[in-house]
Amino acid sequence: LATQTTRECKKLAKGNKFQIKLMKKELVRSTDLSKFSCDILISTPLRLRLAIRRKKIDLSRVEYLVLDEADKLFEVGNLLKHIDPVVKACSNPSIVRSLFSATLPDFVEELARSIMHDAVRVIVGRKNTASESIKQKLVFAGSEEGKLLALRQSFAESLNPPVLIFVQSKERAKELYGELAFDGIRAGVIHSDLSQTQRENAVDDFRAGKTWVLIATDVIARGMDFKGVNCVINYDFPDSGAAYIHRI
Repeated sequence: LATQTTRECKKLAKGNKFQIKLMKKELVRSTDLSKFSCDILISTPLRLRLAIRRKKIDLSRVEYLVLDEADKLFEVGNLLKHIDPVVKACSNPSIVRSLFSATLPDFVEELARSIMHDAVRVIVGRKNTASESIKQKLVFAGSEEGKLLALRQSFAESLNPPVLIFVQSKERAKELYGELAFDGIRAGVIHSDLSQTQRENAVDDFRAGKTWVLIATDVIARGMDFKGVNCVINYDFPDSGAAYIHRI
């Protein structure tokens, strides 16, 4: 997601002289960021927290702090632990903080308001619902074997790539990938067992049309944008309504 955001920022800033940089793992490990200069820095919370803890970066002059997938970041747990030092390090009294998400539960919104003053809420469409332009269909399969049969029948009748398929675990992703590969379908797979390079290659192949179907866990459900996807299949039910909205 950070890589995608960096790419989109560079597109939007084309023709300007903005320095846009991505906080990579190697950068945190090896570089003294005290002389690190850029206009827009994109990072995951953990990498930025490590840089702050090692006193490699000064965020006191940051003018805009943007938190994407804010509902996930403000969940009580590990991510909140990572984001809190970042918010505190951005100590500019005139800073503007912005939070973005496709879903924002009330309790998360209340927590987020603790770091915001005179906040303005902007809602596009209806809150916490899928876009009305997306057609949705429920297929009753009856059994686990029935799900695979229904998927194969659907592909045999009208495989209209690109197609994105979500499953609940990396084991399920590997299993379904094997089934589709056996059927001769040009499929890719992405899950947490893959390296960062392997994940990026899988996404790039899907974007380029080298693979027709991308099987994924929720590791890419949030924020990833695939233009032109014709169908999103929830092969396994998501854990929550919010997860479903982010998938589709």
